[in-house]
Amino acid sequence: MNTDIIKKESKKLTTYALVGVFTTGLTWFLWTLFIIFGKAISQNDSPIWVSFSQFIASFLVIGVSLYLNRKITFKESKRRHEKRSTTIIHFYLIYGFGAFVASLITLLLQKNVGFLNLEIIKLLGIVINVGINYLGQRFWVFKD
Repeated sequence: MNTDIIKKESKKLTTYALVGVFTTGLTWFLWTLFIIFGKAISQNDSPIWVSFSQFIASFLVIGVSLYLNRKITFKESKRRHEKRSTTIIHFYLIYGFGAFVASLITLLLQKNVGFLNLEIIKLLGIVINVGINYLGQRFWVFKD
């Protein structure tokens, strides 16, 4: 394999990881706030509320992630820039799908795997979401 391709892909993955750390931290913060808010209102932290909170937090951070990945990580091409509405739709589809799958897995883990604490389950949900999002962006949304 060509070393230039390896360097290019390594740089994209590293930049994606840095953007991901920032947006994941933001998602984690919002998710935790929503869980705390839910406990204050309903006096419980039901698995459905925790999963729904994950979906909402992930969905709210999509715009930040789109902007940073479009400008910094994948450096959207002029050809792709002309199709901005398609890019945005594809991006939201990938992020929506990733958030849905991660929320579903989070719900299933809470209901079926009693020995995992909530923070570990949240971490697993975010890791799954990040994996889906990277693959979708790299090979569909910002495909070279």
